[in-house]
Amino acid sequence: MKIQKIGICNFKGFRGDYKFDLNKSCKNLLVYGENGSGKSSLYRALKLFLNSSGDSGLDFSSNKNIFNPKAQEGFIKLLLDDGQEYAWSDSQNDVLNTPIFIEANKASGFIDYKSLLKTHLAYIVGGTTTNMFPLLIDLLSSVINDYTGNTFGEDWEKINANIPKRNTERQLTILQEQIDNFNIGFKAKLNELLELSNDILNDFGYQIELVELYFPNVFYDKPDHLIGDQFITMKVKFQSSEINEHHYFLNEAKLSAIAISIYLATLLLTPKTDLQVLVLDDILIGLDMSNRFPLIEILNERFDSYQIFLLTYDKAWFEIIKQYMPDNTWKSIELYYDTTHGFEMPVYVENMEYLEKAKEYLGKKDYKACVVHIRSAYENTLKKYCGNNKLPVEYKQKPRRYSSDDFWTAINKENGLIPKDLKANIEVHRTHILNPLCHDDPVLTVEAEIQNTIQIIEELKSVLTEANKKKLLVKAQNAYGGEDQFVEAITGGK
Repeated sequence: MKIQKIGICNFKGFRGDYKFDLNKSCKNLLVYGENGSGKSSLYRALKLFLNSSGDSGLDFSSNKNIFNPKAQEGFIKLLLDDGQEYAWSDSQNDVLNTPIFIEANKASGFIDYKSLLKTHLAYIVGGTTTNMFPLLIDLLSSVINDYTGNTFGEDWEKINANIPKRNTERQLTILQEQIDNFNIGFKAKLNELLELSNDILNDFGYQIELVELYFPNVFYDKPDHLIGDQFITMKVKFQSSEINEHHYFLNEAKLSAIAISIYLATLLLTPKTDLQVLVLDDILIGLDMSNRFPLIEILNERFDSYQIFLLTYDKAWFEIIKQYMPDNTWKSIELYYDTTHGFEMPVYVENMEYLEKAKEYLGKKDYKACVVHIRSAYENTLKKYCGNNKLPVEYKQKPRRYSSDDFWTAINKENGLIPKDLKANIEVHRTHILNPLCHDDPVLTVEAEIQNTIQIIEELKSVLTEANKKKLLVKAQNAYGGEDQFVEAITGGK
């Protein structure tokens, strides 16, 4: 079961009504959002929607957009692929008390950069040791204790609820049995978590191994009436050598890889449900570029049963990964913010082609943004044709040193490909609109000239698309031994 559409109205940063259509195929979602654009509000909308199931006591009104007219109701709606729509709103706080969302809340993962910091910055004892017990008891709360059949969250809640006030023998016996069962099951599950975490961590390519999650067993401290030794420490090896205070020794990228591996491993230990959501908000910022791709592989290969929402404010990374993600399973969108009404509000843009975006910016009189997208469309059109037809382009050691001129030169070596009039027009505009060095002063660019350039690029795109189709047809005909044989093959001789 997957989410098909998300509706958000007057929630957090979203003022007004917004709809996110994930298509009938219920795709994963890649989101670029600049600061103040509503990216984090989308993260919290999904998280609080699921958290509101059961007996959480969450109230929608406390999360309502403060600039919204009080008379207008706010809501978060999810349309699932079974055709059912569910809402959490000012007036609907009980509709989510259904098994599908109660279970989905336990099996889903919401990870942001602040969450990752908890594995190495929070709960530091004496300034040298990271106590991971508060984090892991929370992460494993929905995981089954194989020794009791309950979740660890349920077992831990019972232990704390049964701390006796008078320490009678009967009370102590019941509590000790619960503690023993918890300790046995929790220690076994920590060993499973360690193995899974190392398995995921290995995919990042760092020479890091999590050696141990040391758990001394909790006990009942009778004099103080509390549960003692709520403590877990982690031992780490780097390049086969055990290191102390790894949170000070390892760099941010390695610490992020460890944290991500632990979080994802806990999800793999969680019982599977019909609806499973994994939302990652800017967790990649601690990773260098080379180690972001392994995470994408991990998500695609190990979490294919989850519907994944990957949010980032890194536009360069967004543009790269957008090309990397398969279109049949991922959709990409962009979020910006607008202040024309005196306050920030999100602007949701479906991922459009460069020329579509150029026209949008032209309509807003934002000539600077418009010409940037025209140049991107021009270069992208040339690159695609050269790539599809394996045209030789002069080698350059650093990819960023390639320019549209390199691809234009390669294409012009094919005599007769570009009509003379179109080629002449492109040559004229290459020195101005299509030249990135000519846009330091956007005032010099007039709207009519920009519109003319858009039409020229559309014509170029059409010419190259048709030329590419003809080349593909010739290849297909040659594969069948000629045009007649090809026609006979596809028509069945009719």
